[in-house]
Amino acid sequence: MKITENARAKQKKGAEFYGRFFMEKLIYAAPESAGRETGTIDHPFSSVTAVRDWIRAKRKKGKLTDRTVRVILRGGVYPVTEALELTEEDSDVIWCAAEGEEVVLEGGHILSAEQFVPIDPETAKYLKSKAARGAVLQCDLRAVGIDIETLSEKTEFFEGAERKTIARYPSHDFLRGPAGLHEQKDIPDVTGIVGSWHSVQGVVLQGYFPIDYWRHEAKVLSYDREKKTFELSSDELRTGSPFIFYNVFDELSEPGEYYIDRENGMLYVYPDEGFATERLVLSHTEGAVIRMTQAHDITWRGITVEGGRGKGIEGKGERLCVDGCTVQNVFECGVELIGCGHRIVNCEIRSIGASGTVVSGGDCRTLRPAEIVVDNNHIHHYSQRSGTYNAAVSCSNFIEAGFRISHNCIHDSIHNGIMVASGDTFVEYNEIYNVCTEANDAGAIYFGRWEIQNLVFRYNYIHDIYNRYGFGNPHAIYNDDGGSGKVAYGNVMLHIAGDGFAFGGGNNNVMYNNIMIDCGRPLSYDSRQYYGGWEHDWTEFPGGLDWRFLYNNKSYLSHSWVVRYARLGTMRCTGVENRESRFMAGAVGNAAYYGNVEVACKWNRNIEDPTAKFITCRDNHTYASVADVGFADYATGDLNLRPDSPVFADMPFFVAVPFDEIGLRH
Repeated sequence: MKITENARAKQKKGAEFYGRFFMEKLIYAAPESAGRETGTIDHPFSSVTAVRDWIRAKRKKGKLTDRTVRVILRGGVYPVTEALELTEEDSDVIWCAAEGEEVVLEGGHILSAEQFVPIDPETAKYLKSKAARGAVLQCDLRAVGIDIETLSEKTEFFEGAERKTIARYPSHDFLRGPAGLHEQKDIPDVTGIVGSWHSVQGVVLQGYFPIDYWRHEAKVLSYDREKKTFELSSDELRTGSPFIFYNVFDELSEPGEYYIDRENGMLYVYPDEGFATERLVLSHTEGAVIRMTQAHDITWRGITVEGGRGKGIEGKGERLCVDGCTVQNVFECGVELIGCGHRIVNCEIRSIGASGTVVSGGDCRTLRPAEIVVDNNHIHHYSQRSGTYNAAVSCSNFIEAGFRISHNCIHDSIHNGIMVASGDTFVEYNEIYNVCTEANDAGAIYFGRWEIQNLVFRYNYIHDIYNRYGFGNPHAIYNDDGGSGKVAYGNVMLHIAGDGFAFGGGNNNVMYNNIMIDCGRPLSYDSRQYYGGWEHDWTEFPGGLDWRFLYNNKSYLSHSWVVRYARLGTMRCTGVENRESRFMAGAVGNAAYYGNVEVACKWNRNIEDPTAKFITCRDNHTYASVADVGFADYATGDLNLRPDSPVFADMPFFVAVPFDEIGLRH
């Protein structure tokens, strides 16, 4: 990176100020650096590994141990062909982009449009689309210096910040499992589509089977042309199950699609409008682009991380921070941090194969909270490869606690927006839309299980939640499997195909002061865990699954646990049947739904017998039309209530939702 003399003088002056005022050691890196590398602004290091190794060497000599090191990365692309490994000795370092400059830690191979040529005619003849035969381009990966032995099923092609589509059939919908299937691997090719391909090598069948809320894959192993059947690696495909075929060369038929012939090292692309101008990347780095292990006080600020076949950023330790970064184009999750005191803030996380972020931490023995914050992030277009149960934010350990998930904007995914499996957690001021677009039995915010206590969901705006293929009606806030000890207030739910609140049983759940508009039902509350319910065995004492999960908590029944989770202690530890007690584990004792606004929902509330007698449901108000409510400007999406809204007259106790404060701060 060339630097003008004027810019160099300003940066030197700024460096002197930083060093004196913050007691920091400044080190510079620039990807185009040449000659002597000392880490100064005039002689920066040329790679991030060189910076790391220099800091390690200095600290081994007893230097740089009394102050934080700030690494300033000049603009450009830094190749990361292997994970950048940081350990305890690399702690107390801030890695940041130079002000106003774009810094990319590139885990993939950068290609150029000039490296592609028209597809070979002998290969093009297998393409079923005539238009594709004249449009598809090919790139010989060996000719551009890529070792084809390193290619894997996780190798992907990206264009700018967008994951391109692996050639598939059908292009925009699902097929359905043919009639008469019963735990068999030989599947009738009733449409003849599989038999029309020149080969089934590498073809994968992906869909929702054997259940419709879990995405599953099976390899197509062979094709029998006499029987007109294809053999799968799994016997779980069922009649009516939705599925697609992908990684099918013959079906390369639309702009934006690609196919990798790993055996011969050829990349085939049907170019779209951005092909000639965007950065083209073939993913490479395994594991993670950045991996921090047993480290503390490391910050990444203002950089872009991309091109990995694993995670973008992975960290274990304490007080790790990812601030203002862009993480994109990775096969697994964007950012995963485990430990205590971590922060993922002000980031954009997009084009992610699995979860956007995964956080876990704290100490289940001492009940030390994780104190992890995921705040003010734009997380979208995630769960693109790994499928279901990969959320934008996942708190993934059932015995941990102490998280805040706030002010995030989350959208465009086949499954959950936020998935919480940890106690003592606040989920607040988030905007979530256009998620749960495929699987059934899903929720924009999803949680469950009664051993996970003290979850608060407040001031979230959840809207436009639907299954685009029609095999299920996802919910806004879904409490699965008897989840207990949850509180929800001040949430706004709009255009929800399923229910505003869908509760699969559970004790001590409270929902109040929420607004539900055009939902399936404002509330459904079932009795699955009560006597005779299909999930009652989970709560049978002492061997039920929920009891066993509770016993696994190493602090269970300690003094700290009893004080913090007193409500959970009210459930009776007995196998004696008692259908009149609200404190039985399978009952829904002390659940309450009150003071909520229900607007133009398709059906009435459904609180299922025989547990309805244990639920307090009162002081809710139903409006037939949005025109009756008094929103500030419903047509433009302003769902603040006007001061003269009838809601305040009909429900004097209703507290206005701070709608303008929901979502991203900037």
